[in-house]
Amino acid sequence: SIAILPFENKGAPEDAFYAYGIVADLISDVTGAGLIRVAGLKDVEKIDHTNLSYDEMSKILLVRYVAQGTLWKLGSMFQLSLEIFDTQLSKIIYTRRWQTQWDQLTTIKDDLSSNILETLKIEVDRKEEKTIAINPEAYEFYLKGKYAWEKTKSASETEVALGLLKKAVEIDNKLIAANRLIGGIYWQSGDEKKMKKAKEIHYEALEKAKEIGNKEEVGEGLRMVGYYHADDKNYKKAYELYNQAEQIAKELNNKNLLGKTYNAFGNTKWQEGKLDESLDYFTRFLDIGKSLDEKWSMAAAMNNISLIHQRREEYSEAIDILNQALVIMKELDNSRGQALNLQNIGWNYQSAGNLPKAIKNYKLALDIRRKLGEKNRVIGITNTIGWAQYWMGSFDEGYKTFQGNLEQRGENASGAVWDLFGMGSIRFLQQNFIETEKIMMRVFEERKKHEIVWGELEMTTIRFL
Repeated sequence: SIAILPFENKGAPEDAFYAYGIVADLISDVTGAGLIRVAGLKDVEKIDHTNLSYDEMSKILLVRYVAQGTLWKLGSMFQLSLEIFDTQLSKIIYTRRWQTQWDQLTTIKDDLSSNILETLKIEVDRKEEKTIAINPEAYEFYLKGKYAWEKTKSASETEVALGLLKKAVEIDNKLIAANRLIGGIYWQSGDEKKMKKAKEIHYEALEKAKEIGNKEEVGEGLRMVGYYHADDKNYKKAYELYNQAEQIAKELNNKNLLGKTYNAFGNTKWQEGKLDESLDYFTRFLDIGKSLDEKWSMAAAMNNISLIHQRREEYSEAIDILNQALVIMKELDNSRGQALNLQNIGWNYQSAGNLPKAIKNYKLALDIRRKLGEKNRVIGITNTIGWAQYWMGSFDEGYKTFQGNLEQRGENASGAVWDLFGMGSIRFLQQNFIETEKIMMRVFEERKKHEIVWGELEMTTIRFL
C-alpha cells in the first residue's frame, strides 16, 4: 500500500497542472496494476503533507509506503525527483533525480510508475502494450484540460476545459483519452444534441483505438459503445461488447477497467429488470472500488445499488446508501456527483410519499446544476419539482414552477409538453375548465407535432456509467 503525494511544483505557478495531471495519471496507472492499494489523490490532498512526517501520513492514509517528488519546468527541460519512504523500515528505500526534454513529456508518467512498481517489487502480471508516441504539445493541452475539468465549478470553466481538450485532439488524434473525456463531458450535459455528439465521439474513439492498437482504450471504447446499444435495447450486442471489454481488462490486469465494465453489465441488467443479476455486478464494482480505495467508484456503485432498492420499493435502504455516496462525493468535491445523488435521494423520498423532503433535495441538486450551467438538467429537475408541488397540493406554487420552466425551455421545445400538462392538470383541479381546455389542446398539439409517446415524467433516477 502506498500514498503518492502531489508533486511539488518548483516552477511557475501556471505550471501546476503538470504536477497535478502527471500525478493523477500516475496514481491511476499504479492503481490499475491491481496488485497494490494506492491512496486516492483527493484523500492525499486533504492532509497537510508539508507539515506531517512520513509516519504520520502513513497512519492517516493507512499505507506502508509514501512517495514524494518534485517537478520543475525550465524552458524545454523538466527536472524531476522521486523518493519512496518505507514506514516499517523507517528509511528511504528509493531516491532518484533526473531531467528530461520537453518532447519526452508523455513518457514521464510511465517512467515514474515503472520506478515505483519495481522498487516495491510488484510484478505487473499483464501483457505490455506497444508504446504509442503522443505529441507532447497535445499531451500538455490534455493535462491542462483534464486539470480544468477536475476543478470546474461553472459553465464557463467547463467551456475552458473543453477548449483545451479539443486543442489536444486537433494536434494529435491518437490522444484518445482526451477525445473520450470530451465525449464524457458532452454526455453529462444532458443536452440532446451534445449527447448525440458524445455517441459519435465514443464510436470514433473505439475505431481509432483499434487502428493504433491501444488495448486499454479499446476496452474503454467497447464499454461505452455497449451502453449505446443497451439504450437502443440491443442487449445482446451490448453484452457482447462488455464481454470483450472484460476480457481485455483481465488480460491487462486493469482493475479500474474491470470494475467499470461490471458497472456496465449492472446498468444493462437493471434496464432489463433483472435486478438480482444487476445487484451482483454493482456489488462487484463496489468491491473493486474498495480494494483499490477508489472513492469515486465506491460512490458510483452505491448510487447504482440504490436503484435496485428503489425498484424493490425499499426506499429507506436506497436513501441510506445514497447518503453514504453523497458523503464521498462531498469529500471528493465532485459537484456533478453530488447533484446526481441529491436527485436520486429526492426521487426516493417522493416515491415514499415524503414530498417536502423530496423537494428539499431536488432544490439542492438544482442549485448545483445551475452553477454548472447544465440548462437541460436544470429544466428536468424544475419540472420534477413542479410535479412534486402538484402532488403535495401546492397548486399555485406548482403552476408558477411549470410556467417559469416553460419560458426557460422555450414553448417550441419537445419537452414543453410536460410543463403544459402540469399547468393544465393544476387548472383542472382548481376547476378552471376554460383554461384547462386551452392548455390541454396545446398539450395534444405538442404531442402530435413532436411525436411524443406518453410515458413517465422527465425526471427518473440517474445512473453512473
